Amino acid sequence: MTTSAIALAGLATPPIFGLFAARLILRRRRTSFALNKTKLAVPAFAQINLPPIATPPQQLILRDAFKAIAETEHATAKRLQNACIFHLIVASSALLVAFVAIALGSTLLVQEDAWHTYVDATDVAALIIVLFGFSRTRTLRRDWLRARIVTEMLRQWGVIDGVLARSPNGFTVQIEQFLASVRASVLASRDPLQAGQALVESRCLELKAILDSTSALTASFLRLYLQARVVRQTEWLGRSIARIENQKGDRERLTVGLFAIALCAALLKFAMSSGIVGAADWIGQSAELVFLLATGVAAASTSSYLGHNFRSVLHRYRAQYRFFEDWFRDYQDVIAAAQHDHSFNAPLTARGVEAVLSFESLMMNELVDWLAISMADGMDLGLS
Repeated sequence: MTTSAIALAGLATPPIFGLFAARLILRRRRTSFALNKTKLAVPAFAQINLPPIATPPQQLILRDAFKAIAETEHATAKRLQNACIFHLIVASSALLVAFVAIALGSTLLVQEDAWHTYVDATDVAALIIVLFGFSRTRTLRRDWLRARIVTEMLRQWGVIDGVLARSPNGFTVQIEQFLASVRASVLASRDPLQAGQALVESRCLELKAILDSTSALTASFLRLYLQARVVRQTEWLGRSIARIENQKGDRERLTVGLFAIALCAALLKFAMSSGIVGAADWIGQSAELVFLLATGVAAASTSSYLGHNFRSVLHRYRAQYRFFEDWFRDYQDVIAAAQHDHSFNAPLTARGVEAVLSFESLMMNELVDWLAISMADGMDLGLS
């Protein structure tokens, strides 16, 4: 091969490998999330018997209309998240290609001049991809976090405002007005965290005003709220904790395995250099290559383990899960009233308002914490 052809091959390898790795890992990530949905049921403390909720046909139509809009917003946030992850995977994979090429050039192919040309080309391509990915993900991450704020606020609207104020007339207009208000708040600041904090403060006051209405709280509303919001969120949180714990275990086993391989290669190198074992030069070079690859990948895995946001997210999720347990215990009277279709007197109405505000306050504060974690830490790619 000519020098130009070798250089072109070196320039092409990192992006091709990066694209292939990104497609493979994103597919595995989707499969992992899909499998996780079937693994856990509602925890025992959240298993409450609720009477069937009779929904008039007109409200079913409105519910479907809201669901379609909510799914569109969720798809937008998911698309931006996947695009951000895509660029991160491509950049990481390109660096891996460059590292493997350098390791080969330092060991088995150290005498091959053509290979060093290939290595130089892969270095250039990998660094260009990394710089482009860094620039691109800054914008994508900001847009993704903003879209996630909009999605979570819309979900909250659907189980509170959308139920309490639901009527056939102007329902879609109400949703669009709320979305426009949230988007305006989110775009008011370049910092998604500041935007989220300001939105949460105003939204808490707005919810209290809505729920303080004496006619707002009924047993049927609470039944719907418990099922669509509280129980569903508790189930999702349990699945998320299990998924992150599984990924954490997989990462730890991978890192330990890589260091064990590196140790074996190091022992072989030591035995050969000290004369304990005699072997051909290529065996020593192979041991050096294995040592470099295993140590490099293990170091990258360790850095990834320490930098990803899943450790901070797991801590917050566990704390949130404990709050959910306390919430179900503290508001047994409200849950019982919803179960048995009790009429709400003034004290019970106040307790119901307190229960809903308590849960929603936690959800909104958790959203702010998640934004802070996602902006400060590396993104959890969910590779395991």
